[in-house]
Amino acid sequence: MPETLHPEPAAEAAVNASLTGGPAVAGIRPGGGDGGSATASRAPATGAEDPPSPLALASELTKFRLSMLVLWTTATGALLASHLHGGVGWLTLLWTLLGTAMSAAAASVVNQLLEVRRDAAMHRTRRRPLPAGHVSRFSAMMSFLVLSGAGVGMLACLVNGLSAVLAGLTIALYGFVYTPLK
Repeated sequence: MPETLHPEPAAEAAVNASLTGGPAVAGIRPGGGDGGSATASRAPATGAEDPPSPLALASELTKFRLSMLVLWTTATGALLASHLHGGVGWLTLLWTLLGTAMSAAAASVVNQLLEVRRDAAMHRTRRRPLPAGHVSRFSAMMSFLVLSGAGVGMLACLVNGLSAVLAGLTIALYGFVYTPLK
């Protein structure tokens, strides 16, 4: 009869691992049945696994893939409109993309700051940096302030005032109107 997997404390897993020479993974008993490969992925996370890298945490906190979509649409719009201003101003486009990237990242961070409890309750989002405890609220708040200030400031100083106003409004609307209403 195959051995069933039961959650066990991290300390017990470490003792089992030291006895068998295997990895210390809580919730997985070493030497059980077929190696537990099919059921090991369903074992509950108990903190015995390695924490994500700082780059992975930053990517998840700022919703990197969503921000890349924002940058793609920004670049497309700028390039399509460039003929109205006599061609592409590559330096202005660079500053626009950098300021927009920081503003989009700031909006994502504030969204996650305001939804920590909801994210912790949902299976799909409970492993995000804030609900998982990998990033503190203070660090996320500082990231939000730096990203939003730098992004909007860069757009205001190096691109134009309208871009800065639109970025600031987008951050405010996404973080403080859309997020609480959903």
